[in-house]
Amino acid sequence: MLKHSFIRETEKNLTEILPESALKGKTILAGLSGGADSVSLVCALCTLSEKYGFRVSACHINHMIRGDEADRDEEFAKALCQRLGIPFYSRKYDVPTIAKETKKSLEEAARDIRYSYFDELCENGAADYIATAHTASDNAETLLFNITRGCGISGLCAIPKRRGRIIRPLLSLSRQDVEDYLDSIGESYVTDSTNLVCDCSRNIIRLNVIPELCRINPAFHRQASRLSTISERENEYLDSIARSSMTDKLSALAQLDRVILSRVIGILYKEKTGYLPGMDHIDNLCDEIYRTSEKSSGEKKSFDLPGGISVRFECGKLIMHSFQEEKTYTEYDFELTEGITSFCNGEMLVVCEMNHENNKGFDDKTEYNQNIYSLFMQTRLFSDIIKGKIHLRSGISGDKIRISGMSKDVRKMYSAKRIPVDLRRFLPRIVDSATGEILSLPYVGVCDSQHEHWEKSDIFIKLYILQNKE
Repeated sequence: MLKHSFIRETEKNLTEILPESALKGKTILAGLSGGADSVSLVCALCTLSEKYGFRVSACHINHMIRGDEADRDEEFAKALCQRLGIPFYSRKYDVPTIAKETKKSLEEAARDIRYSYFDELCENGAADYIATAHTASDNAETLLFNITRGCGISGLCAIPKRRGRIIRPLLSLSRQDVEDYLDSIGESYVTDSTNLVCDCSRNIIRLNVIPELCRINPAFHRQASRLSTISERENEYLDSIARSSMTDKLSALAQLDRVILSRVIGILYKEKTGYLPGMDHIDNLCDEIYRTSEKSSGEKKSFDLPGGISVRFECGKLIMHSFQEEKTYTEYDFELTEGITSFCNGEMLVVCEMNHENNKGFDDKTEYNQNIYSLFMQTRLFSDIIKGKIHLRSGISGDKIRISGMSKDVRKMYSAKRIPVDLRRFLPRIVDSATGEILSLPYVGVCDSQHEHWEKSDIFIKLYILQNKE
């Protein structure tokens, strides 16, 4: 592809992704490996920058995988930016060590590091947008790679033109277009020797599979991009239906068509992990939802999914959470003081007023009982019979509260009241720090000693919870 044709296509893609008004005065930072794709991206952006009034800079990451060759690439990228007169940022990461420590593949660890560095540069004001040099060839490779792993429509979408601050202006251009353009302007580039060896799935697809498909259809890259575009439109439409069908009620989920139910599960999972689970896991969970509905029983079930995700069927609801979330909520213990206190990472609020003048209570006029938080408990205590400080703490095994002359197990009481485990795990116990006695319990009430002095109460407490947690 000649210089002018390549620039026109890049310009068309860029202005489709970002309108002219969003470009003026902004900085686009290009990921620059030194390879043909990234060099063509930087050169094309520099050509277009004056017309649209944006600035260009570049960043390079030395992954410390290829020894001297990696150092050569870094020096090449630096020299190119100096010649073009644009800012250059670089950093070295020991990706092999990081991959080993995080139990990720080299490719996955390197990708995570790159995007983390991009985010850091944006947050530090070095860039408004990040441009990566993904081409139609990369898109075709990703599409075929996803197909070999067994994907749905979302996998056929392959690489999006934009994701947040990340833009990809070369996505309609093939690798051959890139090389022809660089030849036409006399620009050199470096070659990553690891891309030339069939030692991983992507290289096999790039070096062996795609050339054969291009022999069958020389327009293969264009047709693969067309498939991705069509799939993206259909994927967005099905996602919109799934989002409008979101619910945690098993009976309602079981009424959904399997296509939509699969997407609902995928959306819930992605919100927890940032990525979609394998289709086998989604299919198995769909089967369990339909089977549970057919039995019409309150049977409890639990399942573990990859990524530290736990799924439970309980009280007619589907409850999905990460083990990390559970760990975050399990332990807390703090003194209750007058005013407003947030806890459980903002999931809950406690509002307390010490009112020693009368026992009329208080009218909480905050916003917490309106939009974000819902009032789910209010109680009151008589301070004279409390021996220590009033504490709010998370539940522990063996918790008991004295109610109606009997010491009752909290876990069994919550189970009998059908309080979901997902909620039980971080509901507070209001306790006397000196004796350890539970004075009040959400959904249960106050202990006997406090009940006897109910009319003398001088401490008033309200607990709020995020609306989607009840």
